[in-house]
Amino acid sequence: MRGRPKAYGTMQGICISKHDITIYFMLWLPEYRSVFLMRCGKMGKVLQYLPLLPQITLYIRMLSKNIEGGMVISHGHSVEINASRIGKNFHCFQNVTIGTTNSPIGPTIGDNVFVGAGAVVLGNIKIGNNVKIGANAIVTQDLPDNCTVVTKGTCIVKLSGKRVHIDL
Repeated sequence: MRGRPKAYGTMQGICISKHDITIYFMLWLPEYRSVFLMRCGKMGKVLQYLPLLPQITLYIRMLSKNIEGGMVISHGHSVEINASRIGKNFHCFQNVTIGTTNSPIGPTIGDNVFVGAGAVVLGNIKIGNNVKIGANAIVTQDLPDNCTVVTKGTCIVKLSGKRVHIDL
């Protein structure tokens, strides 16, 4: 690399490059760092043990080619993701566990899925498109498209825009 990196923007009169922003994100945002290292593949597994990077608390144990675009992990502390496939626009919060039970195959998650804080999604199940899983809900069965699942007794409370009460 020759000379000064191309300027990306300024902050308080200081020229900022894309490299500066990447370094900032790597050091201070664990969610960004974890997803970046996962996308690096084998090299990411080596880089995560560098002493200058703070401890990683977001574990993504799946191939990056099985994750579609638009993945957002807010407050990615204590998050474990081990799914077969994740569709577009997946969004989850802290303390979420997505994984397997007795079979080695994890859940298949559709497009536009939201998972609230503390939720658990386990087993070889299929989560449909446009599904909202509320905080602390435990999901071990297939969920249809366009539904909302809440904690109290873990039940579906909304299905295709209509209020329902279906126990899981």
